[in-house]
Amino acid sequence: MKILYLFILVNILCCSVKQHDLVTYKGDLAVKLIVALESSYVQVNEKGDTIFNVLDHIKYSDGINQEEEYLIKYIEALEEYELTDLPLIKVNFDPSTDAMVSVFLEPKEYEKIKHISHVDLEKEDMKLKLEFTGTEVAFGMIKLYEILSFEIIPGKTIIIK
Repeated sequence: MKILYLFILVNILCCSVKQHDLVTYKGDLAVKLIVALESSYVQVNEKGDTIFNVLDHIKYSDGINQEEEYLIKYIEALEEYELTDLPLIKVNFDPSTDAMVSVFLEPKEYEKIKHISHVDLEKEDMKLKLEFTGTEVAFGMIKLYEILSFEIIPGKTIIIK
């Protein structure tokens, strides 16, 4: 019986800690037309290798430079936090810059906004304003837990080609 109480207490503590780690974010959808490194589906050569296959080769080769080391750690963080198979959007939190943050969504949350086309937003000089809860996991990446609200408003969607 003590084990059951201990198990329940640990679950309550774990859940409450997770809730305290959540932050509310507000920002605008931003678009980067080529997003290669953060998607496990992107093939990098004609053999069908993904970035993960290529990364394994780099990881075990001699003489890794600083950029390759950073890339390895970045991709390992994607895998560690189980982000590689999640839908990805880019969000801009500061309208005075074109800086973008990678935000990974659970599929059920992505369903809420997937019908919104960045092409249509750009044509109509509109932008998508988002408010969501999430937590920063690594390298400035955010895992989104819940979209609280979204609204299409007049403004310029940031698009980086």
